Amino acid sequence: MAIGPRDVAVLHVLFAAIFTIVVATVRAPYWQDNCQTLSTEVDIVKNIVAEVNGQRLQVSCVARLTVNKCEGVCESVLSPSVHHYPFKKDCRCCREGEQAQRRIVMQECYGEDGNLMPHLHPTTTIKDLRNCDCFRCEN
Repeated sequence: MAIGPRDVAVLHVLFAAIFTIVVATVRAPYWQDNCQTLSTEVDIVKNIVAEVNGQRLQVSCVARLTVNKCEGVCESVLSPSVHHYPFKKDCRCCREGEQAQRRIVMQECYGEDGNLMPHLHPTTTIKDLRNCDCFRCEN
């Protein structure tokens, strides 16, 4: 008995249905999203032109601050599909959610000669991460 194209299509649908059920049954009880918002310390370095005693000077300023970062894993699924041949992809990534502007004061500034400029404390603005979550991945 010969197997024709229609028989192959039926077998493909049957295999995909069985595979999806087995994967869903095995995977479901063991997997949970684990995307966390964690704190970490970083040094922000900013090169600026500052006016000191009527002179414009190139200075390098540093600020050490605590910021948030995203860390963890999110459930992603790749399964055989008749409708999205050959596979259905549902990818999710642990990444930034809400963000806000944050104004920071630079703690130390150094002149071109490397000397500390103790009375210079300029401000700058950074994007601050508020929270992380599992979102659909972008290519």
